[in-house]
Amino acid sequence: MKRIPNWAVKIVSGILESGQQKEKLKDCDNIANSLYTTQEQRNRFIHALQLNIINRKKYSALYLIRIYDLNISEKTFFRYKERYCQSIAKSIELNCENKQKLT
Repeated sequence: MKRIPNWAVKIVSGILESGQQKEKLKDCDNIANSLYTTQEQRNRFIHALQLNIINRKKYSALYLIRIYDLNISEKTFFRYKERYCQSIAKSIELNCENKQKLT
């Protein structure tokens, strides 16, 4: 799986922070289905991912894992954060593959 570029994470962060395009983001929430069985657990996990994407210094992964009682490793958290960012980028039709450098 190829990592999403930092500029794309910033765009995703802005979308999450603004609360726009909520209908498109609903489809991205299904990544938590494989980890958690109850809807409450999935909602807590998605909310933790969103907070970390918006401000990763204020809401560190370890802090969120502990506060939301997620029972996953930090590595797993980051793996699902990457998938979540990619699914949002795909849902808003953001092309992360062919970013050319400006000279």
